[in-house]
Amino acid sequence: MTAKLIGGGLILAGAVYVLWLWYRRRRCQREVLWSLVGALGYMETAIRWQRMPLPRIFQTLAQRPNCGPYFEMIAELMQSNIPLHMIWEKAFSDLPEDSGVILCRVELDGDGERLEGSLRSAREELTELCRCREKADRQQGRVTGAAVLSAACLLIILLL
Repeated sequence: MTAKLIGGGLILAGAVYVLWLWYRRRRCQREVLWSLVGALGYMETAIRWQRMPLPRIFQTLAQRPNCGPYFEMIAELMQSNIPLHMIWEKAFSDLPEDSGVILCRVELDGDGERLEGSLRSAREELTELCRCREKADRQQGRVTGAAVLSAACLLIILLL
């Protein structure tokens, strides 16, 4: 009897651990997206008010905790002869779902106003995507939690 209780507890603990991993992964994805929203806002401000060149902006953004690796890769690849738009697309093409598509549409050429407009548009779209994703994650979290815990309880019942 004790072994069955321990086994049931382990199954339940495994289910809780799986849910914790799922929530953590989704939270990390949202944090990266919100960090990218902030980075786009910083780029827009740095271009408009400080007239900072893009390489310096990318080096500054490389220091950010969540989105820093993307901008670090851009700053490093700018040393080669690869066009900036290709570097940008390469850096953000691996982002999940629509976020990579939104960022790959940013046009990094033209005058300052055009660049600011492109960054503003991408920031607004990414902000909306983040809000929608948060809402969807809450809904999906409830369903996923119920499904995993129900499956764990069913397995425990079957094994008892």
